[in-house]
Amino acid sequence: MTHQVIVIGICAVLGSGTVAAQDAIIPVYIVQPSAPFADQALRNRQESTRDLAAALHSMKSLKLVDDRAMAVVVVEVLDRREILPDRVGRVRPEGDVGRWTDRVKTLRVKFTAGDFSTEMDASSEEAHYTLLPTWKAAAALAAEGIDRWIRRHPEKLVAMR
Repeated sequence: MTHQVIVIGICAVLGSGTVAAQDAIIPVYIVQPSAPFADQALRNRQESTRDLAAALHSMKSLKLVDDRAMAVVVVEVLDRREILPDRVGRVRPEGDVGRWTDRVKTLRVKFTAGDFSTEMDASSEEAHYTLLPTWKAAAALAAEGIDRWIRRHPEKLVAMR
């Protein structure tokens, strides 16, 4: 009986490094865009930042933090834009007007961890679970991409704490 407990204890200690990194919850800070005078572009980014925060809140690999100094990953919504694709998937010219439901919503998001930084586009067109292209759908896809990236690199992110 004593030998079984010791063997189980040793296995738990030896295996705990990998399990801890894979199960670690990574602190994430979301940059809140602000300026003394808010134009429509800034208000749009603020709205998408709130949508992204709501989508990230449900992810199990991370925890949103209010203090940038406590974060391992910093996320920022850089831009959002609408495009109007034509029927064969090409983008219509900028001046072409269509129904608002035809417009594909795309968020440009930057995330940084230590010296590493990357940007990604998340498009509502890729959201297979919604019929209408919405900013919330684009934010949900951005959150899924960030979550997927965090789950691929747990050891490196845990080491940055």
